[in-house]
Amino acid sequence: MNILRINNVSLVYNNGYKALHGINLEIKNGIFGLLGPNGAGKSSLMKTIVGLQKPSEGQVFFNGTDVVNNPLEIQKQLGFSPQYFGVYPKVSAYDLLEHLAKLKGIHNKGERQDQIINLLEKVNLIDAKNKEVHTFSGGMKQRFGVAQALLGEPKIIIVDEPTAGLDPEERNRFNALLSENGEDIIILLSTHLVEDV
Repeated sequence: MNILRINNVSLVYNNGYKALHGINLEIKNGIFGLLGPNGAGKSSLMKTIVGLQKPSEGQVFFNGTDVVNNPLEIQKQLGFSPQYFGVYPKVSAYDLLEHLAKLKGIHNKGERQDQIINLLEKVNLIDAKNKEVHTFSGGMKQRFGVAQALLGEPKIIIVDEPTAGLDPEERNRFNALLSENGEDIIILLSTHLVEDV
């Protein structure tokens, strides 16, 4: 059983903006939805949980480890799909997933290949595996982000606005994919869409 504990976390940016104030949560295996409008602090909380920024006060623990002081401990077990993925290099979807799989410690070539093909099929990108990711549509990039988050059998997956840019059929496929992975791990999903939760 995985446990994420957030104790009295607040985050104040340098400009004085209070993004988070006294957040307390305990999350165990399963899917947990963060629902709120844009600007409510969902992304700020997720970046704090994964150790990309330190809270102004409070603590975050994942399976007993202090994430604020040891962010690498959660990052080793993490699948993270941010809302905006940024710039992609000019490489194919398959090659980029292979590179990311190596970074996540999947050193066996056969295991890497099986996992990548399986994930590309699950997110409906198998026909685009040799296309360069930077040429993908917004929805395809979103699905690619989910595939890379699922690499390496993470214990916690954090997805920020995952269905933005997806059509209804892709949204249903995505939600089914999360559901089938959500029994043995923690999945934290942020959205401003009630129907996603």
